Amino acid sequence: MWSRDGSALFYRVGDALMSVPVTEDSVNPFGRPEELFSGSFRLDQTGHAGYDVMPDGQSFIMSEEIYGESLTEIRIILNWFDELERLAP
Repeated sequence: MWSRDGSALFYRVGDALMSVPVTEDSVNPFGRPEELFSGSFRLDQTGHAGYDVMPDGQSFIMSEEIYGESLTEIRIILNWFDELERLAP
């Protein structure tokens, strides 16, 4: 998955989420890959990435794999800044 500004490519290797910087160098456009973090995050079996990169290129959304338990609910918080301000003024 590409960063929004096209300066990095993100990919998974096992449990690790990797990042590789990309430049406009036509000979060697890819920098050295770096592991950002790892964990038991759910793998998408439909051919999609199974995660997303936020516009800042620093935050990610993934679902955590909890072994032995099936996914029974998904919570979506709309206007979460308002909710955060209400809970922690």
